[in-house]
Amino acid sequence: LDAFVDCLMLKSANIRSTVTSFGPFVFMNCQSLEEIVIPASVGKIGYRTFDGCVSLKKVTIENGITELEDIAFGSTAIESIELPPSLTVIGQQAFKECRNLKEIQWPESVTKVESLMFYGCEALTEIEFPDTVTEIGVNAMGNCKALKRVVLPKNLTTLKTYTFFRCTSLAEIDIPDAVNLIDEQAFSQSNPVWIVS
Repeated sequence: LDAFVDCLMLKSANIRSTVTSFGPFVFMNCQSLEEIVIPASVGKIGYRTFDGCVSLKKVTIENGITELEDIAFGSTAIESIELPPSLTVIGQQAFKECRNLKEIQWPESVTKVESLMFYGCEALTEIEFPDTVTEIGVNAMGNCKALKRVVLPKNLTTLKTYTFFRCTSLAEIDIPDAVNLIDEQAFSQSNPVWIVS
């Protein structure tokens, strides 16, 4: 399962189209890994596959991937990510503490943002969720200290506890009409100055 874990000098990997899945931990803590192309044949990216790949900046996920498991890209150096339209499931903490992440391109196939998905993404300044998303998990955007602008999906009904915990730069957020419950401490230790509803 952990085929390349802690291969500290590995800088790149050529994944053949005969590979059909990544199990848990495959490239975890490959601290010199800088880029990777994940072919469509790999249907699922497993638990903590790239967690701790602190030099990983460029990731290409080809259309055909359907699932990113928990902490798939935690603590990487990714600056932008384009998620393919085939993707339907993104696990908890999938991009947790990706401190250089500035841009996310979402597919409309995603319906749920899991807990802690973008926790600690300190370079992220804005995010616009696709309208297909109906649920955003606890602390999903916590500690995103540079986050200034958020556009929530129009079908969202609930803002959960600590959704925007410690988003200290948050200045603008569009709250859709469908939202009927804002949970306790949804904006704890944040300072939104403009809420559009």
